Amino acid sequence: MKISSCLLFALLIPAAQAQQPAPDVLVKSITEEVVAILKKDKDIQAGDTKKVADLIEAKVVPHFDFIRMTRIAMGAQLAARLAGAAKGSRR
Repeated sequence: MKISSCLLFALLIPAAQAQQPAPDVLVKSITEEVVAILKKDKDIQAGDTKKVADLIEAKVVPHFDFIRMTRIAMGAQLAARLAGAAKGSRR
């Protein structure tokens, strides 16, 4: 029974991964969807920041790991700063 559960799980992983679009396709489709909403929504065009924040939370945030992206972007800079600070403190 345990082996069949593991086998079923192993077979489902590639199927779940196959449903994910390529990153560029994902970004393009989300962007097009958000732009279409922005063009239609008169409240957003009038400056309703709450509605803009709700739109971002609903359409953009679920698809991106902003913490991980920040770590990747800042990783080299932060590592260099920490190394420089450590080198300076040894004197």
